Amino acid sequence: MNQLIIYISGISLCALVGIFIQMFLKVVFGYSSPKISVWIGILERMVIFIVIVLSGNFSIVGWVLGAKSVARFARGKDESEVEVYYVGTLLSLLFGLSIAIAARAMMENCLP
Repeated sequence: MNQLIIYISGISLCALVGIFIQMFLKVVFGYSSPKISVWIGILERMVIFIVIVLSGNFSIVGWVLGAKSVARFARGKDESEVEVYYVGTLLSLLFGLSIAIAARAMMENCLP
């Protein structure tokens, strides 16, 4: 039961942290993310969380970075938008990793 609470809390945090990332990008860069970008960020954080918590495999981070890099080059954006894209991606990865590592530590050290 306690593991389920950790899973649900982690996935919820992965979704909620998107609000912070959106506000940060708007305040610092004056950039409003399209809705699809918000959903992609939520899904990438959830994938990172689920894979790291369930398997402990951190190579998912490389996979996500690779997929996002290919997608970025396929879209062909202007230079300022590329910088915002990378900042948003790195923030998303940072939060996804942090939430996953914290959840994994709680499961290993706090649960019987």
